[in-house]
Amino acid sequence: MSSYDGQDHEFVHLAVNVLSEGTLPQAWLGERGVGADIVAPDFWESVARSAEEGGLDALFLADHSYLIDPTHGVLLSPLDVSLVWARVAAVTERIGLVTTASTTYNDPVEIAERIASLHYVSGGRATWNAVTSFGDGAAGNYGLDDILDRSDRYARAEEFIAVVRAVWDSAASGEAYRRHGQWFDVDGLSDVALPAGGLPGIYQAGGSAEGKGLAGRTASGVFSAAASVEDGRRNRSEVRAHARDTGRDPDDVLILPGLSLTLADTEAEARARVDEFYDRAAIDPGEGLLSLFFGTDDAADIDLDRPFPPSVLESAAGERFRGSVGFRDALLTQINAGSLTVREFLRQTRYTGSGHATFVGTPEQLVDRIEAWFRGGAADGFVLMPGVVVDELEILAAEVIPRLRARGLSA
Repeated sequence: MSSYDGQDHEFVHLAVNVLSEGTLPQAWLGERGVGADIVAPDFWESVARSAEEGGLDALFLADHSYLIDPTHGVLLSPLDVSLVWARVAAVTERIGLVTTASTTYNDPVEIAERIASLHYVSGGRATWNAVTSFGDGAAGNYGLDDILDRSDRYARAEEFIAVVRAVWDSAASGEAYRRHGQWFDVDGLSDVALPAGGLPGIYQAGGSAEGKGLAGRTASGVFSAAASVEDGRRNRSEVRAHARDTGRDPDDVLILPGLSLTLADTEAEARARVDEFYDRAAIDPGEGLLSLFFGTDDAADIDLDRPFPPSVLESAAGERFRGSVGFRDALLTQINAGSLTVREFLRQTRYTGSGHATFVGTPEQLVDRIEAWFRGGAADGFVLMPGVVVDELEILAAEVIPRLRARGLSA
């Protein structure tokens, strides 16, 4: 298999974002949790083999440049993404390996060579997920007083991607690369090794207008956030329009919304499983996410037993909002669709999602949802985020992929 940028629109594309143990709060405390073993090669090799043997297309791995707030409830691996995938490449043959790396806190030549090297050692299976990074925590780690504003982050990202591509083209052609712009001034000749059969793919994860424009101009796929079929159709249409305006074939861009999931034999059992993990958390992770997604410093002072204050919603919708626009819009869509108190809304997001959409139910119901979004023009596939990785991977392989094949949605 080449890098994860093939454009076969006959089948649903399914990747798994391996958020260490899983997306459920304190997932490492589950009966089959491995805890500290998330830094052990055996864990990642086992996950990769399970995903590949189960018929999934690719593995994503997140990147973070700052300490994660433990109240968010997700334990991310401290290991370098590309080094984990290099180890995984040695024990797999087909599955795509998607490395997330920031365009704000990295050097483009170094990233180009790192991804190209992974592409080579994996036999052409590497893809780079380019993100601009919006969290406040990383700026100080890189000698910056504050994060760049959104327009600067995306201007830098576009130039960053151009430099990366120039380095890859240089390695493939043997000709020098030269890129002189606002953010980077590079001039050289790349001798990094590349496999026969093409360059690495580039994915983009951004839900703002700037992010969708960048994706349409540069990406082979988009890791997007969408709360409904209507949101998915709109996002897909906007990105494809940007691709068309740039002279690209819109079919060259895959749209893969993120989807957290917890699966069980019945929907009631799946909900009970989610509640079990949330209820044993010392602090409701949803409360910790309020500050992150709404960009408000006073989230702790919000009265949880009243509806969201208009001031918070107005601030989140304003031009000065600095967080993830894709996550914010997905949450605002849910909030505006009802009249729940903050506490009720946070409980609801256990089952509907707090940024990326969430699915809680049976394998058959999941296949119904995937088919509805795929055939309804809302998605070309999904980036699945298991509640507990080792559990959901088994169910995906045994009960979801076979159902998708039976419906003609998977090879």
